Amino acid sequence: KNQRETFRILKKELQNQGNAIDALYMAAKEKTAYSKQLKSDRKLKTGKWYRRTQNRVILYLGKVSNSHGESWTKGVGFTLGVGLLFFYLSLINTEKYYFTLNPNDYSWAAFTEGFNYYFEFLLPTHKFDYLDDLRPEALFKFWDFTGRIFVSFGIYQTVVAFRKYHIK
Repeated sequence: KNQRETFRILKKELQNQGNAIDALYMAAKEKTAYSKQLKSDRKLKTGKWYRRTQNRVILYLGKVSNSHGESWTKGVGFTLGVGLLFFYLSLINTEKYYFTLNPNDYSWAAFTEGFNYYFEFLLPTHKFDYLDDLRPEALFKFWDFTGRIFVSFGIYQTVVAFRKYHIK
């Protein structure tokens, strides 16, 4: 808790001096310290577990998606990675594509066709019917919608990290 308070004081002082870049670095350190504090508090307290868990999830997503606003490349990687994961989960819920570990079932033509759909999937405003010709099954819309949420989050985190040098 003392470490988090130290980072908060340093961040505030750097902001007062107009040093936005180093203040952002201290803000990231403060969030990391808070995440560690939440983890250790779990062992001490049994109450308010839901709020503590929510905060830990938010801090974790902020860390992996853009290092708490410090890395736009992590934001791009996060967006492409979660986009690929949810695109794959939605794609295998169509009649044409399926999950297999058999290398004899792999097809370069199927991969290139699916990859073309991937870039359309990365647009959070894409239509649900963009894969209607593949006859989607029951879970398709669930994975598609969940993917939209995470891709949108990744795009937002990328923009936030790009703004780190924005002077107020």
